[in-house]
Amino acid sequence: MLHVIIDADPVVYRAGFAAETHNYQVIAETPDGELVEKFFPKCEESSAGAKKIAWKKEHEDYIILEDTMIPDVEPLPFALRGVKLTMEACIQDAEREMRQKATTVSVLLSGPDNFRNEIATIKPYKGNRDKAYRPIHYEAIRKYMFDNWDARLIEGHEADDECSILSWVDFAADTPYVICTIDKDLDQIPGPHYDYAKKVMYDVDINDASYFFWKQTLTGDPTDNIQGMFRVGDKAADKMLGAWLENYNTGDVVASTEETWEEYRWRLTVAAYAQNMKKYPEKYPEGMTAAEAALENARLVFMQTYPGQLWTPPGQPDEETT
Repeated sequence: MLHVIIDADPVVYRAGFAAETHNYQVIAETPDGELVEKFFPKCEESSAGAKKIAWKKEHEDYIILEDTMIPDVEPLPFALRGVKLTMEACIQDAEREMRQKATTVSVLLSGPDNFRNEIATIKPYKGNRDKAYRPIHYEAIRKYMFDNWDARLIEGHEADDECSILSWVDFAADTPYVICTIDKDLDQIPGPHYDYAKKVMYDVDINDASYFFWKQTLTGDPTDNIQGMFRVGDKAADKMLGAWLENYNTGDVVASTEETWEEYRWRLTVAAYAQNMKKYPEKYPEGMTAAEAALENARLVFMQTYPGQLWTPPGQPDEETT
């Protein structure tokens, strides 16, 4: 009854970029007005990008007129072989670790629509990414996954949301499953995880899964351009969450005797955002309240447990995406 759930978006990028070597051509103007053209090829000692950056630092007084990436691309079969090896490793390693055969394999790819784009107001969701910066073989790899691995296109939310949704269905039904991903966001989901980049299987228990969500609500996620609280990183978030738990367990005088741990944690999250917004008001939209800022970040980092779900604070009615 084993269900292998594969977050396939990173597979496309990993296999695609593995088939590419990026060289760079830079045209610059010296302080004397002369034009300089430099070509930076990849070599065994360092990447072309690293060499380009080092050269720019040595010539900070140059005006860069053009900075062009010139890819050397391996044939498509090279990239598709990488996909095949990764997919096979996900299934085989999951079967070995779980000691049973996979009866269902879900291969999930994100579509163009994502409800988070409408929620994000503090910063554009994934606004730090160049949407045009895709592997040359991007479309061909995705077609191969649809044609040969029965990949499913996920619309309205992301592939990792669908991984989460399927996992929670299996969790409730006590059906064995393995989440195959390199995306740390899915550490919000309890159960066995397989990192197909590191080829490592690890388990996330339900308490650690909940903790990871609350930690991301505080820190945000720089990879997806989710700010969280400005200048609050992992160490600061761990310190806050640890102190809150200790205070709750020892009877915080501010806490109501009927306040649950989740409600208490949410109240202190909003209070922490209020302090952060007071210190860095320029990092938040004008007029935004602390509750609104905390809610936006929580909803952006939260992995859905059912289709259309919007995260809501403890004790409040469920809400759904439009």
